[in-house]
Amino acid sequence: MAQTELNLNKRYRERAKLVEYNTRLLSVQDIEAFAALQDRMRPNLKKHYHLKPKEAPYLKAHIQAGMHIVGAFHKDGTLAAATILTDPANKTSELGEYPKGVANAQMIVFQSFMIDPAHQGKGLSHMLDDQARTLYPYANFMAKIATDNDDSLESFIGKRNFQIIEEVDSADIRDNTPYRAFFVFRQSDNARRFAAQPDLALQNENA
Repeated sequence: MAQTELNLNKRYRERAKLVEYNTRLLSVQDIEAFAALQDRMRPNLKKHYHLKPKEAPYLKAHIQAGMHIVGAFHKDGTLAAATILTDPANKTSELGEYPKGVANAQMIVFQSFMIDPAHQGKGLSHMLDDQARTLYPYANFMAKIATDNDDSLESFIGKRNFQIIEEVDSADIRDNTPYRAFFVFRQSDNARRFAAQPDLALQNENA
């Protein structure tokens, strides 16, 4: 079989998998499903600090403040993947210290980026990421990832073009377990496009 045909078949299979899922914003009514996804993640964590669980009051305040939680639902109704998108400037944000001066545009932080182990390998990290880009087309994105969290590092750096900008000491919020963490960053695609085409950026400012 020709290589071109093999590539086409692979793309077809990948698209077929995604038909089983749809992404949407979570509402307050979905908080229970988010908590259930956190519970399913815990037994598969290599280190407990690889996931910082969020309680219902925080999630409710986040949604009511106008910020977003994106979920990917399987066709059977199961919440298969989710992430919290946080604006550091919002007064309800609980992020701790993030590097200053990295971005000259709006910054959005990925928190609690979760893919249910039963649904991994289905392209769901890209679905969540695509939804984030759609919601915040001019935003730069950041995340904080433990240096020994290989799966998350592969997802952000290996698959979605984030770059490590700083390594820091950190501690788990529940029991103060110390660990090392990376801040990872990705500049907005639109920011890169405007930087490469200054005339286009000028047109945008004058629109």
